[in-house]
Amino acid sequence: MREIKFRGKRIYNGEWVEGSLCQGENRIFIVYDNDFTVSTIYGETNLISDRFFEVDPDMIGQYTGLKDKHGTEIYEGDIIDCGFGDGNTVVYFDEKTCQFTTEQRWLWGYDKIEVLGNIYDNPELIKEG
Repeated sequence: MREIKFRGKRIYNGEWVEGSLCQGENRIFIVYDNDFTVSTIYGETNLISDRFFEVDPDMIGQYTGLKDKHGTEIYEGDIIDCGFGDGNTVVYFDEKTCQFTTEQRWLWGYDKIEVLGNIYDNPELIKEG
């Protein structure tokens, strides 16, 4: 079973954080997994943690459950080199399936894939084959 977690860029200082995705009062947060408690007060359930980080809603990506040849986790929005000489590609989810924006239909051997950056910090890396 694939680990479900997200990565988001903090609004406060621009750092990337990983964990569970939470929404509250029209704001989006990442909270480190297993670093919160659940409390019910007056019939309302709340998550309590001092490690909630507000993130930019336009800079969130879900973990694919895959790692590149260096052991780097691959997230939605990452720019990868598939090792086939067909240019860099972007990772995205489509109908609950991890996809790559490439014409390469079969990615034989994830040992060739390398995360180069992401579409938010490194848009200049997006190029066609």
